[in-house]
Amino acid sequence: MIIKLFAMNRARDHVKLLSQRSIKLFHLFINFEKHLSLINKIYKYGYWPIYSKSFKAQFKYLGDIFHFSMVTATRRMFILNHYEFMYKNFGQDFPSIIMNNDITLLNWQLVHTYSIHLGIPIPGITGREGELRLSFVVNGISVYHIIFSFIDGHLLELGDGYIIFIGASQGSHSLFPLYKLSIKENECVSPQEALVVILQSIAIMLKINKIIGVCAFNQICVGRKINTNIHLGTYDQLWLSSGGIINFRGDFVIPPVPFEKPMAQIKPGNRARRRRQRHFKRMLFNKISTSLQPFLK
Repeated sequence: MIIKLFAMNRARDHVKLLSQRSIKLFHLFINFEKHLSLINKIYKYGYWPIYSKSFKAQFKYLGDIFHFSMVTATRRMFILNHYEFMYKNFGQDFPSIIMNNDITLLNWQLVHTYSIHLGIPIPGITGREGELRLSFVVNGISVYHIIFSFIDGHLLELGDGYIIFIGASQGSHSLFPLYKLSIKENECVSPQEALVVILQSIAIMLKINKIIGVCAFNQICVGRKINTNIHLGTYDQLWLSSGGIINFRGDFVIPPVPFEKPMAQIKPGNRARRRRQRHFKRMLFNKISTSLQPFLK
């Protein structure tokens, strides 16, 4: 009886998988010209080597990527929007630079060495969550990263103009000692808070007035199987602490200027620490523009 039930479950899963693949193939068949147009434009914009390394990556928009509520056509436009924006705003040499090595945007030395890197997510893994990766690095080891993309606000019904869409905010449990060390040495500012501030600075430079942080429930890897204790802190609570306001999709609209709670609302005993945090964040915010400027048109 147990064997029979197991076989029935396997058969049902197999049928479901075949059905999903059939839907993807059908969509590709009826929209093949649009698929070719996407590939041609990525090639024209100089970013084709990212996709040529992985055959599956060329068709990743047919599956679940970026956001759980997106349909296939939106996911395809999501990729196209991002590379159009990169082509219009970043220098001609930028594709070859970032595809060969991560770019070090910022470097500072305390007791330990800290740096901020901009790079390309791994195709097929973090590449499902966005097209660029911003990493917080301690002693040469990435302890936290944010995955993001530039997209037209219309795709998420957010009006005119481009926005920054954050699809992932992730660290590693195995690197928690370095993570904790970083907070201690950097005025109690966590790596993820630092990365959000840097992304806000990038938004200001590129004249982007909205940043969208995906909520935990809509995040493509953890959503729908969410561990409330872990993932709400990694996503929703981080966006709220950055001044985010929840929208109709459940995601968070974050301002491009770092959020600062009025000092009058902070307990007197915490004000000195909060001032140090703000000074450190402002340093990150101001310095990043100088390091990114040479890569822009």
